[in-house]
Amino acid sequence: MAGVGNAAVAGKGVTDAVGKRGITWKPCEEEPTVECGKLTVPIDWSKPDGPTVDLTLARRKATDPSARIGSLLTNPGGPGNSGVNDILRPSGFSEEVQRRFDIVSYDPRGVARSGAVTCSASVYNKIPYEVMTSQADYDKWI
Repeated sequence: MAGVGNAAVAGKGVTDAVGKRGITWKPCEEEPTVECGKLTVPIDWSKPDGPTVDLTLARRKATDPSARIGSLLTNPGGPGNSGVNDILRPSGFSEEVQRRFDIVSYDPRGVARSGAVTCSASVYNKIPYEVMTSQADYDKWI
């Protein structure tokens, strides 16, 4: 997942940058029992203060707050699947999982409610269009 998953392995500078932004949760327009929020993350994790993209998240809170043990982050799969839509639908998780976990998912970059990342034409034009059949072909594009 662009944004949330990478923060766990990217190092202190990145986690500091993400931690400063936070998520403000509010009821989703489509389903008020589900909370929605935005997380602003760097496009390039090696430049946490550089350009950013907004990711939209949704959270269905645990049905028994006293039994809650944490959050379960789901990956929407894809390409092109919306994790927010998954959370807005009735849950496919067992009653026990729903009782003990906040279930959270997100829309990846460029999907549904999340911002797209655009590439410049100069970067796009560098994409190899030929089929690589040898080590020499591969080395040419590295």
